[in-house]
Amino acid sequence: MGEILRQPEMSIRQLPIVSDAELKKQIRFHHNGFACHPIEAGIRHVRDLYDVTHISEILFDQHQDASVCLIEANTDIHIDLVSGPQVESLLRKGIGLYHVCYEVSDLFLVMEKFITNGATVISEPKLAPLFNDRLVTFLDTQVGIFELLEDTRSIGYTEPARRVEQTIAITATFMANPLKDSLDFWMQELELPFKVEFVPYNQVFQQQLDPSSLLSKNETGINLVLVRFED
Repeated sequence: MGEILRQPEMSIRQLPIVSDAELKKQIRFHHNGFACHPIEAGIRHVRDLYDVTHISEILFDQHQDASVCLIEANTDIHIDLVSGPQVESLLRKGIGLYHVCYEVSDLFLVMEKFITNGATVISEPKLAPLFNDRLVTFLDTQVGIFELLEDTRSIGYTEPARRVEQTIAITATFMANPLKDSLDFWMQELELPFKVEFVPYNQVFQQQLDPSSLLSKNETGINLVLVRFED
């Protein structure tokens, strides 16, 4: 538990954000997000540090693939605890601070201004169950990860339809299965709607001739044939 809630040397409220004076007027500090595992241990740790006035329900955010919980203290401190695969690499490095959240009145305008100032988008705007389905987006900036949270829930906003998962069917003249872990990683990292499946070793011609084979039935996916010259 010593990994979580490690405060930065500089106050978050004093971090240099951007030079755009108009942008600074449109953002308001909302909370700090901390990585922890498990989330129940994080809650106990926060209770030991602060005079807690409210702890939200622990929710699973499918967009972050993580369990989240918002804690409020009577010193005007808001802490968002995040536990899941998204923050495991931070915890392994001994890093507790995950993100800094700012509340904004015009999410898309502020997002555009941040991008103009050099930020890159980690996650497009999505509904956040922890904040009553208000829109949030995550940006990678020169001073760390920022979360932008709209101050009022967008009326009539609907998330884009999820893309139907398709299959990448691979057949090869050699044992290609060791490629699966790498391919699965990049499909998830790039948020590509594909699952990778391998056919039995050295069944290249059989797969193409058999109408009931994986390759033949994979009409809407991608079929990949790997051949070594020496084979």
